[in-house]
Parts: sequence; structure tokens; C-alpha cells
Amino acid sequence: MTKEDNRDNVQQELFEYRENILLALREEPYKQIIENNKKFEYRTRFTKNKTRAYIYISQTIKKIVAIIDFDCPISGTAQEIAKFAQDNDGCDYNEILQWLNSRDCNALPIQRVYLIEPIEMDDIKNLALKFSVPQSYYRLDNKQDLLQYLESNSKVIKTIEF
Repeated sequence: MTKEDNRDNVQQELFEYRENILLALREEPYKQIIENNKKFEYRTRFTKNKTRAYIYISQTIKKIVAIIDFDCPISGTAQEIAKFAQDNDGCDYNEILQWLNSRDCNALPIQRVYLIEPIEMDDIKNLALKFSVPQSYYRLDNKQDLLQYLESNSKVIKTIEF
């Protein structure tokens, strides 16, 4: 496969249908993902579909730095997901259980990560007047102008397959 063929495949994967969201992550879990040390993201509330998440790093970087494709979530009780996280991501069962606080949860299988040239949040705030940075995630499918902006300004630097 030539470099050009690979670039075409990446472009096709970028536009495969998935529910589109803007997802806030802290820097540490993001680093674990891009180092391939974390294969699932865990959320108590999440969509039930395959998802394309534009990743906003909160607190430190404050930019959109990647796109992550998630497969359909694996849902379960706090105990089931804590055991799943222990077996599949090397997480501490008791820590996960405590974090979940008896709430049901979703394990989101990471399929691939596209590292992109960072997108400034100020640019997005200027585009979407009523936009505020999400604490968890923000659905983009109902915000077509914002989604189109992200799609057209996401310049892929590197792809990481899981």
C-alpha cells in the first residue's frame, strides 16, 4: 500500500457514519490512550451508538487535539464494568467501583485515534455563539455548522489503530 492509498483510507474512515460528539478528557487519560495503554473509556452516561469524538483536553491544553472512533458501548452494572475494566484495562477494581458509586456504566471500545493539529477553542466559540466547553460531552449532529467546521479543520497528523 502506498502512502497515498493509506491517506485515502484515512480520509474514508474519517467520514464513515457515526454519531458525532465533542468529548472532554483530562490530559492523563488522553496520554494513556495515545500511548495505547488504555483501550476503553468509561462513562456513566453515553450514546448507545458508534461514536466519533472530537477530543478536547480540559484544564491544561484547552484545545481539540484528536478524534477518537468508539465502537458501540458495552453497558453494565457498576460491578460488571469494574470487573471489565480490571480485566481489559488493568484498572483497580475497587477504585473503579468507588468512582462509579453504584451507577451503571459504559465501557467505550476505542477503535482508532486520529491525532490532529490542535484546534483553538476561541475559534469555535467565535463560530458558535451559544457554545460552551462541555463538562462531559456535547452532541454535534444538531450543530451542523460546528460539525462542518471541525471536519474541515481537522488535519490528521497520525493515526493510531487499536
